[in-house]
Amino acid sequence: MIQPDQVLHQEKGASMEENWTEKRRWEERDYKMQEMVSRLLDERAAARQREEEQRQAGGGKAGIEEVMGLLNTLSNDSTRQHEETINAVRATANEQVPYNIQGYLDEFSKALATEVRMLLGEVGKLHEERLSIQHELGSLMMMKSKYGPGGEFDPESKSRMRFSAPPPRFPPPHIPPPSEDMPPLGRPSWRTVQQRSSRRSRKKQEAPPPESVPEPRQVHSWVTWQPNPALSPTPPSVEPTQLPPDRGSPGLFGHTNRRDDSSPEPVPAPRRDSGITWPWKSPTPSPSESSSPEPILPVPDRGSPGLFGPRSPRESD
Repeated sequence: MIQPDQVLHQEKGASMEENWTEKRRWEERDYKMQEMVSRLLDERAAARQREEEQRQAGGGKAGIEEVMGLLNTLSNDSTRQHEETINAVRATANEQVPYNIQGYLDEFSKALATEVRMLLGEVGKLHEERLSIQHELGSLMMMKSKYGPGGEFDPESKSRMRFSAPPPRFPPPHIPPPSEDMPPLGRPSWRTVQQRSSRRSRKKQEAPPPESVPEPRQVHSWVTWQPNPALSPTPPSVEPTQLPPDRGSPGLFGHTNRRDDSSPEPVPAPRRDSGITWPWKSPTPSPSESSSPEPILPVPDRGSPGLFGPRSPRESD
């Protein structure tokens, strides 16, 4: 009998222990909640105190309540005016004949678009006809200017232009001679103004570099020409003789032309000094030039011109 009492006592003690632990847990939770609420209350009080201080520091500034009230008043006034306007429009519309404005505008736009399309097509056709007529007129005017009097294909205008210039179409205008009593012409109003440079710019400008003086050229006198005695011609050992060619018979048709005449050309006489002393010539003649005789060149015999005249150079070769 004692043993079941002990078991009951142990179970009761365990349940009481659980209740005690649960109570302690609830107490701790309540304590934390109280601390959190107290902290929130303290923060709210501090925020109110700061707002009050800011309001006192701001002076006559309107608060949030006043601003909200003003906004509400304005919104109510605008709503009332809008309703009054709508009611007035409805009252005036009911007095007149009711009609559908949007449908009327749509029908009018469709009809107007069709007419505008037709008019634009007619305008395009007229423009094309005008261009074709202008092209035809231009071609006709060009043909008229070419084939008309004074044109490009007019024979009379060609002959007239070939022999004499056409008279001027308009007479020159008569310009009266200037009278002596006219006043002289005034000076033109245009003036050239030389811009002055500032003193600062003058100081900043550097002096131009001195121009280089060219060196004096050495002028030499003209050197007189002197013959070179080493290059003097030597006289030939045999004096050449000039033999006159045989002119031959005059031929069947008489004497030949002057070009075909094989008579020797006259040998030009040796040039003599005219007595003029040139600065580049030496006054003393060279002894080799005075002693050398004039060469005589032989002329070959071309023979008779033949029955039909002289032969060509190819045949003679």
